[in-house]
Parts: sequence; C-alpha cells; structure tokens
Amino acid sequence: MIFETKLIIYTGSGTPSYFMNADCRTVATLTADLTPIPATDFVIVNSGNGDWYKVDYDIEMSFEATLSFRLVFKGKVLGECGVDYGR
Repeated sequence: MIFETKLIIYTGSGTPSYFMNADCRTVATLTADLTPIPATDFVIVNSGNGDWYKVDYDIEMSFEATLSFRLVFKGKVLGECGVDYGR
C-alpha cells in the first residue's frame, strides 16, 4: 500500500489536454504509505479482473516558504513532498 502520485502542471496556452503531452511536466512526486491503515478502512471494489481497494484521499497544497503537498486520508497525513524549483 505504498504508492506514488505525480503532480503535473500544464505549461501551454489554452485549454489543457486530458492527457499528458509536451506541454505538461511533473513538478513533484508525492509518495504515500498507507500500510498503517487497516484494510477494513478501504472500500473493496469487485471487477472482472478481481477485487481491488478503492482509496479516497485528498491532496492538500500549501504556499509557505516553498510549495508543498500533503496526502490526507481520513484526516491523517500519510505523505508529504515539496517542489524543487531548481528542477
């Protein structure tokens, strides 16, 4: 239950595409560790390819000395990252 979420910005003009293209770039990768959460806290979804967990979470963004992001699941912060402007 450890996963990464890429945080992407659109740098082009006009309406952004629904898909990644040359006008998009990753500004940060948010890694979250959900292993401390009991599996009973997740919704199980049945599909033709087997069962999987549906994980509803929020990503909070804050502007302080740096731009930072936090993954929040049921009120608990389970991952954090900041943006490296030098990239």
